[in-house]
Amino acid sequence: DVARYGADTGHGLAPPRLEVTVRLEGGKDAKLLVGATGEGGVYARMAGREITYLIAHHAVEAIEKSAP
Repeated sequence: DVARYGADTGHGLAPPRLEVTVRLEGGKDAKLLVGATGEGGVYARMAGREITYLIAHHAVEAIEKSAP
C-alpha cells in the first residue's frame, strides 16, 4: 500500500530505524529505509524516492532477526 507521497511526515524515516541494502540483478545496489510502525505494517521507502509504502511487520522482523 502506498502511504504517502513526499517528505517524511511522521513515518519515522528521518532518520530510519533500519537501512537494508540489497544487490539487484546486474550488480546494482538499492537501499530500503525502514521507519515507524503504522496501522497494519511498517513504513518503508527506497532511498532517493518520494513514495512511502506500508510493508508487513513480519517482513521487517525477519530482516532484523537475520542481521549480524
